[in-house]
Amino acid sequence: MPWPVNMIRPATPEDLSALFELEETSFSHDRISRRNFRHILNGANATTFVASDRQGLCGYVTVLFRRGTGLGRIYSLAVARRCRGRGLGRKLLAAAEAACRERDCRALRLEVHPRNARARRLYRQAGYGVFGRYEKYYENGADAVRMEKPLPPRRPPRRASRRRS
Repeated sequence: MPWPVNMIRPATPEDLSALFELEETSFSHDRISRRNFRHILNGANATTFVASDRQGLCGYVTVLFRRGTGLGRIYSLAVARRCRGRGLGRKLLAAAEAACRERDCRALRLEVHPRNARARRLYRQAGYGVFGRYEKYYENGADAVRMEKPLPPRRPPRRASRRRS
């Protein structure tokens, strides 16, 4: 029986080695280098969330932000093989979307390999639609499917109503 995931939280520089290890075991090409992870973790224009259980890191999602565009971009999302089937992809995606809403992004975009059926299904079920394609996007020459989800504006906090006496 798998250990329950404790929580999804913002990544810290202490997560660097575990993030890099998960990246190496999750992808065969187009991997994020240790140096790039360090830059992402210390940068102001990116956020990474991690999920873990008693055995260690279960997954992560990294979102990049470009000033002045109103768009967020999922740079990478990975779930460790031993942790799949627990709904972590959906939870990490929800954390990424929440971070985008906090920054008043109007949409969240991503690229996915056309043959990655599991990821494409996750994104479709979460409300992402295909809006384009990048030719020869990946290191191996494969195209990428571009997907986007419009995000509703963040609701302003409700003010307490005042009664007149």
